[in-house]
Amino acid sequence: ALPISRHAITLEGGGFYKGMGLRLNGTWSSPVHVDGSGAPGSSALRFGSVLNIDARLFVDLGQKKSLVRKVPFFKGARISLRLDNILDSRQRVTDDAGVVPIAYQADIVDPKGRSVGLDFRKMF
Repeated sequence: ALPISRHAITLEGGGFYKGMGLRLNGTWSSPVHVDGSGAPGSSALRFGSVLNIDARLFVDLGQKKSLVRKVPFFKGARISLRLDNILDSRQRVTDDAGVVPIAYQADIVDPKGRSVGLDFRKMF
């Protein structure tokens, strides 16, 4: 389990206009230092700060009246573009020597990284 940082900031915001919208979420957590246990082979670890920003762009197709008239299936439908971890930010963990321990390599702790998705929602 990763330690919990002492300081963290979460921001959320968005806007919606004529069936289109944008939603942004951001989180930042401060660095954390964990002392070693003193057992042979143990060392202190430094968990770096991490900034994560996510965005959602969406269009409520049901509010586009001309589109619904042409294709009634789009009534109650929404399409969204999802951008997660836009900056591809991952927490960096190092030991006293500045080396990343194997168990804390970025692809092991957070294998997903940045991702892009397209969602379609339909209410019947």
